[in-house]
Amino acid sequence: MNVFQHRIFPPARRPWLFDWWFDYSVPVRLKRIKADIFISPDAHASRRCPIPQLTVIHDINFVHFPEFMPKRYAKYWNERTSDFVKLSTRIATVSEFSRRDIATTFNLPESSIDVLCNGIDHTFSPVEEHKKEVIRDKFSQGIKYFLFVGALHPRKNVHRVVEAFNAAAEKGVESCLLIAGNKFWSYPELDSALAKINYRTNIRFLGHVHTADLPVLMSAAEGLIFPSLYEGFGIPLIEAEACNVPVIASEGTVMEEISNGSAFFVNPLEVAEIAEAIVKINDGQRNVVSKEHNYTWEKAAELLWESIQQTLQHKK
Repeated sequence: MNVFQHRIFPPARRPWLFDWWFDYSVPVRLKRIKADIFISPDAHASRRCPIPQLTVIHDINFVHFPEFMPKRYAKYWNERTSDFVKLSTRIATVSEFSRRDIATTFNLPESSIDVLCNGIDHTFSPVEEHKKEVIRDKFSQGIKYFLFVGALHPRKNVHRVVEAFNAAAEKGVESCLLIAGNKFWSYPELDSALAKINYRTNIRFLGHVHTADLPVLMSAAEGLIFPSLYEGFGIPLIEAEACNVPVIASEGTVMEEISNGSAFFVNPLEVAEIAEAIVKINDGQRNVVSKEHNYTWEKAAELLWESIQQTLQHKK
């Protein structure tokens, strides 16, 4: 494989180190190796880059929800991103939703932004009922379960997931809720929601789930509860749909773009709507699939390569 790794000083773990790394360390290395293009996959651009830059911006959550980030990070991204956009030869993102959002926010023509995609592994697929029983024995002591997957973060709306599941349990839902993911920064709203749940509500935290376990955990779920306030894409949704698992997702977001049509869309701010959707799925209701999606990492690689070619052809 014609891939070479370069470890560049300093470790860029703080906003002021981001600037040092991208504006000084990276350009020096790019010049030394005679690179043709700089591809930045995490929304940074270099303000001193000597060659064309392709900057991948997955989403701009820091614009819409700066309160959900530490102040120094929110300040950094909101101050720097407009410069990054201007300095980039091209921008790439992961959905039409994000393309429109970035174009509107930074006054760009949509034609200057390429839409790539995310993908899922082929291991996300439906399983037979007897296999589901084995999976439930491993993760939920044999009890049927609903699932949340993602960082435990206010933007992911986990506290309302907890509140909604508690309300659904009070309406007779006997499944448990498995929450897979680790806490990301502080989350007092989640702590408050957990303190108020009914003692009969069965909620279990799995922490980080190994990549090899996630497909089987997803495939045996009664439903995925994923009412994020904002996403640039939303990989868990398409993973669940590939497993024929019903999804509860947020209306008015990228979820409507990427879903195959089977998701139950709710207002993510309304706990009662999320709870109602949980009860519907528990009672066996399903929505008809209206379209097929083809989100693979192979497709993502092809689209990225096309974006690279575009960047090289339209040098600033």
